[in-house]
Amino acid sequence: METLAKTWETWSEAVCIICAAVSLCLRNLTSERTFSAGIECISCLYGILTMLQLQSLRRGFRGIIQVIGILFLTLFLKSSLGVTSTIVHANLSAVTAGNYSTLWLIDGGANKSITPFVNDFTSNYRSIDVNIQVAKLNTTMKAIGVGDCTLNCLDNRGKPCKIKLTNVLHVPEASRSLISSSSLSVEGYQTVLPSAAETFPSGLYLPKQKKLSTFIPLSSMNGLYFIACRSDGKRDVTESKENMVIKLSRKMGHCPLQVLWDTRKVVKGLEHLDDTHFSRNFITSDVRKGKLVQASVPHSTENTPSRPNEVWHMDTIGPMPTTSVHGFKFNTSFTCGFSGYVLSYGHASTSQIPEIQEKWYADIAKFREIHGEPRILRCDNASVNMSRRAAGFRLLKGIRTETICPHESHQAGVAERMNRTLVTGTRTVLLASGLDNSWWHHALMYQSYLQNIKYSSITHSSPHVLMLKSMPDVSNLQEFGIEGWLYRREDQRKDRKLDARGEPIIFVGYPTNQQGYLVWCHERRGSKVSIATTNNVVFGSRCPRSIRSLLEIINEDNLKKSIKISLLLHLL
Repeated sequence: METLAKTWETWSEAVCIICAAVSLCLRNLTSERTFSAGIECISCLYGILTMLQLQSLRRGFRGIIQVIGILFLTLFLKSSLGVTSTIVHANLSAVTAGNYSTLWLIDGGANKSITPFVNDFTSNYRSIDVNIQVAKLNTTMKAIGVGDCTLNCLDNRGKPCKIKLTNVLHVPEASRSLISSSSLSVEGYQTVLPSAAETFPSGLYLPKQKKLSTFIPLSSMNGLYFIACRSDGKRDVTESKENMVIKLSRKMGHCPLQVLWDTRKVVKGLEHLDDTHFSRNFITSDVRKGKLVQASVPHSTENTPSRPNEVWHMDTIGPMPTTSVHGFKFNTSFTCGFSGYVLSYGHASTSQIPEIQEKWYADIAKFREIHGEPRILRCDNASVNMSRRAAGFRLLKGIRTETICPHESHQAGVAERMNRTLVTGTRTVLLASGLDNSWWHHALMYQSYLQNIKYSSITHSSPHVLMLKSMPDVSNLQEFGIEGWLYRREDQRKDRKLDARGEPIIFVGYPTNQQGYLVWCHERRGSKVSIATTNNVVFGSRCPRSIRSLLEIINEDNLKKSIKISLLLHLL
């Protein structure tokens, strides 16, 4: 028993000595200074009792020392293993970790940082048009924007840190994101590349640090050195009210800003625009592409209806050069002559027009209940419009048919103007979203939906308010072609535990006679295009197929004029 007691005493003293030694290493390796100081205090106290030969105090204190020594040794092992794991994660797993979204290349020769991704910008983004000379490739690239980027990284201790890059160029043609070492040196950063005999560890050292021990490790790939940034950090995106107005305009089908300003009176969800000043005559780049050509507007030759749902105008566009994803080549629209409410129907052949007229009559059942039966349908003299089935149906329902003279389309002014509005809006959203022309019918139906809720300067109201006598809520509108994620039910997942629950989709419009969203599941395999109708979807903030910038700034001169006019009207 004596031998066992002496062995236990020697072992406990050795534990305290070891703890005292490793605490010094721990103080340099980690920031857990409280933990290492605790180990030193306990070890030093026991050592003092030993040196003073105070056997009685030492025996009484020995039990406490042994328990505490074992406890601190266990915590030390746990902490040191955790620190080692974090350091390995920061250095070796920088390329393969799932929470790293972008690798930024360190370049000592570039005088500006560049990125091809607009989502990397967090603040101060503005449009520019600058040509960049790439010396190594002897080519020229175009920068379309400039702004600031905040990169969320891990330092050598495994702790989150941020790098603020200013005046980063947005170059969509670039193959990767690039950090300029010379630009970083002005901000106080120091770049140390690997060498055979390193004085300091390689990495990007942060500015204003008391010690050179805090740096961001570099990842090597094919002889190039990268910094891996995290995508799970909080992005401090600062967005101007003017850019939010442009986003709302995109969600309303790229409507003019004056129309957006007037629409707030006839819908719900735009009340925050009352305190916003912006230029009403500003034209976005998407609208310049899609609606630049000004066509002559035919004058109306008919009398104005006395009530909603009294007179309807019908016209067909097509055949379209591109067949839609549903196989449509034509589109027939019915426009209310009083309110401007429009109903659109796609079809593969003109022989389906009589059937479409019957469907149109069923779809206006709510309007017939509120305002009464339709009396007149105006259309052209096409043989399919005057067929026995179509004419017999209108006669059966008590609807008088009025036709226009041959080759005088201006007599169908309401229908012609509505077709021009729908087609120009369709062209604009297709160009802005980056989707191909096979989605023309979905874009046209999307425009028809928005046309019915937007303000009209002719009626000083919106078609929806005039026809349904209620204000629609536009707070959940989405931009055509925007990204999203569809929830996958358990029966749609092979592995219910580990398979992805969210499926990437692209928003392509709103369904007819149904509440929800039309989404394109572009990652599903098969010969047919997979389109789903759902409410169980979460939308993002960008159009994945689009090449234009996510941010657009209203001209400051127009903004100042708008503010002056608004203040002047307020004073009057």
